[in-house]
Amino acid sequence: MSGEEVDRAVRRVEARRPDLNMAAIAVAGGLTAGEGVAMIHQAALQQYLWWYLPRYYPGDEWQGLVEAAAALLDELGLPHLAEVARSEATRTVLAAWANGRKEGAAAFRTAHAKSGVEPPDTALLTWGSVMGADEARALDTVERALGDAVAAGTLVPGASRWQAKAAAMTEAVLSRPLDLPPGQTLAGLVTTERIGTWIDAARHPVHQEWRSGVANRLLHPIEPPSNPGNAVAPMRWLFELAAAPDGAELTQSKYLARATVLEAVERFGWWDWEKPPRSEAEVHERRCATPPTGCACSDDVVGGCVSRPEGPSSSPPRSDCGRQSSPRPRTARISPVRSRRSSVFAFFRGGSSNASSSPTSLRCSSRRAGRRTVVRSP
Repeated sequence: MSGEEVDRAVRRVEARRPDLNMAAIAVAGGLTAGEGVAMIHQAALQQYLWWYLPRYYPGDEWQGLVEAAAALLDELGLPHLAEVARSEATRTVLAAWANGRKEGAAAFRTAHAKSGVEPPDTALLTWGSVMGADEARALDTVERALGDAVAAGTLVPGASRWQAKAAAMTEAVLSRPLDLPPGQTLAGLVTTERIGTWIDAARHPVHQEWRSGVANRLLHPIEPPSNPGNAVAPMRWLFELAAAPDGAELTQSKYLARATVLEAVERFGWWDWEKPPRSEAEVHERRCATPPTGCACSDDVVGGCVSRPEGPSSSPPRSDCGRQSSPRPRTARISPVRSRRSSVFAFFRGGSSNASSSPTSLRCSSRRAGRRTVVRSP
């Protein structure tokens, strides 16, 4: 049904209820944005009536807008949605908004979750609070599928195991092959989008290059090692060392102190020669503490990534790649960063960093209401 059909429905509402003239026009614009009745589904209606309307219209106009919405939906041949507008849930949510924004927001989230049309988080995908265009598309598609199931009676909110059924329907929609792009799924598009956002979030071109180098590996689940405790033991040890009150002692060249190196080779069995190592540069296995690289500047230096305070009269030190860096705090800041060859945890020297973003936590673009925010990609 086109935008013209919506306009005709508005005129029919005006003819029957002249007092709803302006309200019907406002509701039609809010629900369809001039793009026709295909824009309307239950989740979108609830977000409009229970979230947008009470936040952007004065309280004395709410009742008229709700009545106009119900009348318009009747004229459009959507009686099940008209019942949502007239429902006790709508009255309860708007009454909560009348008591305050905090109460209204809580009532919206509760009612929306109970309605059965809010896509649940599943083992396949956890929805982000900020979404890209592909994730917003996936969310809208699942909302529509759940809304259709509720309308058809195949999903009954509140019935036994209804939430498990909603989760199964959500995964089915996300896993369904798409016509465009061929062979892709909505879940795959969301993952690809998140990884792209994560790569773009790196402010330095070299950092972006590191992240790009492992992007394809992140498109598929990565199996953990058979014995993860042993695999991360050296890294855990170095983290604990850096997190101590005095941090990790370094040489003037910003390598780990020799006593620390000797402790590491003894603890983890990294040395088979008679004479002990003179510095960390001789211990190739030290990469296990920051696999496979430990510093944002160098592939070889672990000590350069664990810092101790500079003296008050010392000049700003230089990192191992030759770039001048700022005085650093006693305790190293631990931030996830992407290396040239694979995903690693490294110690970033001082200050905050964008490096802590990861593809599983970054989202770009949004939801229309409540918890989620919409941010359009350029």
